[in-house]
Amino acid sequence: FINTIKLLIEKYREWKNKQSS
Repeated sequence: FINTIKLLIEKYREWKNKQSS
Protein backbone atom coordinates (compact mmCIF):
# COMPACT_ATOMS: atom_id res chain seq x y z
CA PHE A 1 0.00 0.00 0.00
CA ILE A 2 2.65 2.50 1.03
CA ASN A 3 4.65 1.56 -2.04
CA THR A 4 1.70 2.38 -4.28
CA ILE A 5 1.28 5.79 -2.68
CA LYS A 6 4.97 6.52 -3.20
CA LEU A 7 4.63 5.56 -6.83
CA LEU A 8 1.57 7.78 -7.23
CA ILE A 9 3.36 10.73 -5.68
CA GLU A 10 6.29 10.21 -8.02
CA LYS A 11 4.00 10.09 -11.04
CA TYR A 12 2.09 13.12 -9.78
CA ARG A 13 5.30 15.09 -9.35
CA GLU A 14 6.43 14.12 -12.83
CA TRP A 15 3.06 15.11 -14.27
CA LYS A 16 3.15 18.40 -12.39
CA ASN A 17 6.60 19.09 -13.78
CA LYS A 18 5.39 18.46 -17.30
CA GLN A 19 2.38 20.70 -16.79
CA SER A 20 4.65 23.48 -15.54
CA SER A 21 6.73 23.35 -18.70
